Amino acid sequence: MCKVFLLAALCTIATVFNCMAQAHYQPGYIVDLKGDTIRGMIDYKRWDRNPRKIEFKNSAASSSSEFHPIQLKSFSVAHEIYEGAIVEVEESPYKLNALDTCPTPIYARDTVFLQSLIRGEKSLLFLKDQIAKRQFYTKENNSYKHLLYKQYTSKTKESSKVVRENNEYKGVLALYLKDCPSMQEKLRRTTYTLASLTKVFEYYYECTGT
Repeated sequence: MCKVFLLAALCTIATVFNCMAQAHYQPGYIVDLKGDTIRGMIDYKRWDRNPRKIEFKNSAASSSSEFHPIQLKSFSVAHEIYEGAIVEVEESPYKLNALDTCPTPIYARDTVFLQSLIRGEKSLLFLKDQIAKRQFYTKENNSYKHLLYKQYTSKTKESSKVVRENNEYKGVLALYLKDCPSMQEKLRRTTYTLASLTKVFEYYYECTGT
């Protein structure tokens, strides 16, 4: 009797864990390299950092397939859209206690899933990499441009260290969003954050009426 009860309990636990494992799958779609949209279910993990790969099923009952950024044009799940892209990733230290002394960026090429924040004639995309560094990109003619913001340190005459900023991204955005005459003034108050840059693009579309 005890063995039967134990077996039933183990089966119940196994069922619960199996349900928990399946609970992450939500309706979504992938777009393959040919441009074909395939609807199904994606293992959505509420990513704190941009995913390096995803698990996709054609249906709840089918087996899953693994996809990396180089294998997809894009995918969407839970109202989030990601694009597979080969981009320049800035690798300079970004934490205040580890900043270097050079304003020049350190770039490395990588294949990633960029999260699409604004989609349209002018697009804004976002990357939070595996060390939690936040970076932003624009897109034009299927080409991605990194928006550079870098903090670095330099010494003053008193030999103390001060934190300085390379705000190259503001100049890039001024050119990219030049159809809005008041964009220069808007960018003076912009910071390199998700909320601030998203507002810049929303302002652009309101300004141009597109």
